[in-house]
Amino acid sequence: MTVRSLLKLGMQSAVVTKHLPGQHNQLDHGRKKFGDIVGRGKVLRYKYQSGSSKGFWTNAAISKNTARQRINELRRMVADRWDLPKDTKVEYWLDWDEYKDNVAPGVNSGSYPLARYEPQNSRIVISPSIARGMFDDNLNDWRVVTHELMHATSDIGEFGLSGPEQVLEEGMAEIASLQLWADEYDLQPFADNHRTISDPLEAMVVGSAYPEHVNNLLMHAADEVGFDREAMGAWMEEKWRSGNYDDYERYQVLDRGLNAEDNTAVRIAEINERADDLIERLPQDAVEYERGRELSITHVTESPRAWWEWETTQKFKGIITKAEAAGIDMKRIPASEMDDFTWEIQEGQMKARHGSTIPTREGFLLQETVSKSFLYWYLSE
Repeated sequence: MTVRSLLKLGMQSAVVTKHLPGQHNQLDHGRKKFGDIVGRGKVLRYKYQSGSSKGFWTNAAISKNTARQRINELRRMVADRWDLPKDTKVEYWLDWDEYKDNVAPGVNSGSYPLARYEPQNSRIVISPSIARGMFDDNLNDWRVVTHELMHATSDIGEFGLSGPEQVLEEGMAEIASLQLWADEYDLQPFADNHRTISDPLEAMVVGSAYPEHVNNLLMHAADEVGFDREAMGAWMEEKWRSGNYDDYERYQVLDRGLNAEDNTAVRIAEINERADDLIERLPQDAVEYERGRELSITHVTESPRAWWEWETTQKFKGIITKAEAAGIDMKRIPASEMDDFTWEIQEGQMKARHGSTIPTREGFLLQETVSKSFLYWYLSE
């Protein structure tokens, strides 16, 4: 394996700054301070718009020249480790109307992206939501730029809203961008900008995205090669660079705490409850709803879904047991509790992507806790 290959995902070598476990919560004066990258010129003044309001003028924290220098810095950092095409551009907009005039909605979602890499145009587009954070000196939004730059190093190309390719591409772009920041930059500003977290690495991890995909990759890697960071990184990189994830495995909490038989019984009870409710409200369509009930029950009882959900959950919990036996704190970063309204929004978003194959609120919070905690461990050395 070449030195350049070893550097991918921040795997430790003589030319990468190595940090011992637990040292991320100390201010490291030897690493770069991203906020020290400052260009000439006055801070940007722009019109802030929200919804249908006319907006108001406000001052940013940095200048356009500073933003351009920071973008160039991130491009250089990514290109030093990965094969970033030289013609990759980063374009941002602070006005939503201008953004929509220059960026097409997503093919799969139909909505405008917060940020996206467009391989056909060799560019990364940044929406006003992220760009405003960049100009307000929010490091989380600058790390989003790094995430999109990681997509530009990949050959996977277009992928759908779910499935192995999305897990691999989004999960790896997130892991790789976090690894670069953990290796190269002073993370103290992440903690300085957080109201309750003092550990810089933890503050960055809490603000990370795609926890389900990230955790799925980390768990699968650990399942294959054990809890060795370098071996895990090499396994994940090989999958990412080859674009082949045919042996995709899913690690989630989907069984509601039930065995396969009881899980099937609960599914049938839900089908009956839903059909009974529809028939009561719309008796003129009772025949159709009864037919739907029969088909749904047949599908649940004859398909391996209940067993698959149970098996997926067992794999998830099995990795937790092995990790804790290896001394890894898988509850290091507890998920924030959700009120009913917040959970309804989260549940609706998951159903839109995955149908009814989603965790309960308790399962979701467990997944969030384990994902952030496992990622913290992976990045902590």
